[in-house]
Amino acid sequence: MTSNDGNNHSDLHEDEYEKAISDFSKSIELNPNEASVYIRRGVAYQAKGEYGQAIAHFTKAIEIDPDNDLAYRNRAVAYLDMRENEKAIFDLNKAIDLKDDYQNTYERGWLFACMNEHDKALADFTELIKMNPNKFDSYYSRGWAYAEKGDYARAIADFTELIKMNNDSSEAYYSRGKAYLSAGKYNNKAVADFSRAIDLGDIYSCFSRGLAYAETGKKSEAVADFLMIIRLSKDPELIPKARQEIEKLEKP
Repeated sequence: MTSNDGNNHSDLHEDEYEKAISDFSKSIELNPNEASVYIRRGVAYQAKGEYGQAIAHFTKAIEIDPDNDLAYRNRAVAYLDMRENEKAIFDLNKAIDLKDDYQNTYERGWLFACMNEHDKALADFTELIKMNPNKFDSYYSRGWAYAEKGDYARAIADFTELIKMNNDSSEAYYSRGKAYLSAGKYNNKAVADFSRAIDLGDIYSCFSRGLAYAETGKKSEAVADFLMIIRLSKDPELIPKARQEIEKLEKP
């Protein structure tokens, strides 16, 4: 889930967070009854990881403007960051009551997904597709939820829709490849999708392709992919996993 107020501060450095907070403090002095300024300052605190401060600011925005769905949505995201899921659900339900739009439903769907409430997540993501059947995120979200539920056939169908929308999306090919691999009977199709994702620049798909190669008995190809991860990946968690997979393949 992500904060959304039209002013995303997640890519700022620590000193820039402080400057943004200071700037918004000055704006609050000039406009103490402007809810949007409290929301922006809250987002800056949230990006900094100070969730309590963020919630306090979003709450102040709600006190000023009780019909502000953006304040409820951002507070829900902060509650989720603090693992207060029930409060997050309450706020997102309120946001949807105020404004039944794509973004509020999207956020609630992902919250349900994070809570492993797969059927509720699927209901929200299906609603997203009705709202905007041509939006990439709609099918991606539902496909992901289907995969998490273990309904790989429907996941594959949704990821196939993504590929129809954008044949150059490495994310779509990777996602469908993962669904093929998880289904346990489409390893060759998984290899093809991971290969396409790699061709499109997703080096991390080498790990998943290595797993698929291992499942089909192609040990040398699998080892080559895991070695590629070790050489080129910057993911500190993935590299030891690649080494472990090589060790398993090299056991007599």
